Amino acid sequence: MLKQPYHDFDAFLKACKVRARSRVVVLRKAQDDARNDFGLKTSGEILRFIANGGLEQLEFINSKLWENNPDPSRPVIVDGYEFVSRMKRGYVALMFNKVTGYWTIKSFHISDNANLPFVDAFKKAGFISGGDNE
Repeated sequence: MLKQPYHDFDAFLKACKVRARSRVVVLRKAQDDARNDFGLKTSGEILRFIANGGLEQLEFINSKLWENNPDPSRPVIVDGYEFVSRMKRGYVALMFNKVTGYWTIKSFHISDNANLPFVDAFKKAGFISGGDNE
């Protein structure tokens, strides 16, 4: 895993801002999750959300090989980020295809780490296992 993004996030952001002939594709699962978790119904709404600063408090998490790559002979690196929006902690993962020049939003959902502050507090208070009172 890399400690800094593999891809240029500013280039991704710029691609999201292009209205006509967008070079950003949103995978079906990412679009479904964005609809359910953030109320973003279409890929266009997702791109406008990103382009207009919707990914607040953006924090790079990791870069790693795409685990479900349909062509493992051509490795693809995915960058993952966490963000905050409407008091929700989200996760977005993106990748870039140098051959086609297209960006892909692979994931867009509530972060798996969304409740960590609450979990830590409950552990410390002894309400769940793993805290100071174990």
